[in-house]
Amino acid sequence: MTAKNIAIVLVGLAIGGIPDHGYALDDELKAGQEIFEGNCAVCHGITGNGDGDIADLFKVRPKALSQLSKENGGEFPFERIYQTLKATKEVKGHGRTAMPVWGDYFRVEVLDDPNVDEEESFIALGKMLSVIYYIETLQTE
Repeated sequence: MTAKNIAIVLVGLAIGGIPDHGYALDDELKAGQEIFEGNCAVCHGITGNGDGDIADLFKVRPKALSQLSKENGGEFPFERIYQTLKATKEVKGHGRTAMPVWGDYFRVEVLDDPNVDEEESFIALGKMLSVIYYIETLQTE
């Protein structure tokens, strides 16, 4: 089983239990779209082209997330995006990894906190993976 398949199963468990008849992926993408549109689109644009409502306010224009696969030899850089959202990879414009621009929205700290119960950890991971899978759907050629 690939890391991506494991992640799909984890998202399914985090969002609503064991995936049933293939519908889980649709729900995960819908959740990812809502997260993206509510948190990322203001900078990166609704289609991920780096043309969000406030994109012109930055010295360095927001990344065109729709071009990630193209810039990575045709392969979606899942791990890089995961590390960015988990705030272990510093990205210009997102702030320091200790306090990324999205603050604790993804609550990624629960993934490494032994005092947080497993359900909260899966919810945080589910949010993060859902938005990554949605960003993957925005890729253009």
